[in-house]
Amino acid sequence: MAYGLVGGVGDHGQHGTLITEEIVNAAKLDTAECIEIRQNNIEQVEKALLRAYKTGLEEIGLVAEGYAKATCPVDTGRLRNSVTHLLKGYDCFIGTNVEYAPYVEEGTSRMKGKHFLRKAATGHGDTYRAILEKHLRGGA
Repeated sequence: MAYGLVGGVGDHGQHGTLITEEIVNAAKLDTAECIEIRQNNIEQVEKALLRAYKTGLEEIGLVAEGYAKATCPVDTGRLRNSVTHLLKGYDCFIGTNVEYAPYVEEGTSRMKGKHFLRKAATGHGDTYRAILEKHLRGGA
């Protein structure tokens, strides 16, 4: 099936022809198989893509949270239970507000860092990419 763009909106709201009959014939397209577009939907498409992107980021945040919690060292469970994600604009952050988290994450002079947050954020790029692609392609 071939898709041709045959309509558009001109400066005065008039429908214009973006692909003329000669171009369609030159391209050997069957006009019966073309889709006619009579309005400009760029704004709606842009909004839908941004919604899909944010929905994908939300899923990525939840998955990253799971990775961090799975590898977080546990004593009382307070640190693990505090791990969360936050969407800010078009960025996703994973972290915790527990005061001793930086020492567990980065380590001290007596203890090697566990890097459970860093690994959750950076160690699963293929998974995060697949999630984002799924949402941008219209999957739920």
